[in-house]
Amino acid sequence: MATLGPVFCRVVRTAQSELSDIDEVKSIIDKVLERWPTAGGFVIVHHGAPVPSAPVRRASSRMFEAYGDRLVMCHVMLGLGFWASAARVATIAITGLMGNPAPIETSVEAGAQRLATELIGIDPAKLVALHDDLLARMTTSGASVA
Repeated sequence: MATLGPVFCRVVRTAQSELSDIDEVKSIIDKVLERWPTAGGFVIVHHGAPVPSAPVRRASSRMFEAYGDRLVMCHVMLGLGFWASAARVATIAITGLMGNPAPIETSVEAGAQRLATELIGIDPAKLVALHDDLLARMTTSGASVA
């Protein structure tokens, strides 16, 4: 994970999301909200990433719901076929319970543009570059989630 101004970016590739990941995301959002009135979440999930377990989905929903209008999210699902369908269903389940479902895009560029329209002053090209940097570091280090 990394931040760019009021936006946190999380790239998910191959590791199963755990409850401890939710705590880490919450900590980052809380730090962003200490400085900015609204935080943005840019979550990019690469093809083949495991669908979060039911307890992780419930914990995510509760955590995101608590922020209300102070959190603007955009998810990007980079994949096709059954995996992409299952990933979308899991994301809809997580965000739908918040009462304000987050958009789901199918390219990093479209997701960055969508989030930039919600958070004035965010440069979508910088969000794309942040994703690319995180992905490159993950690939180099062999990490699954950053």
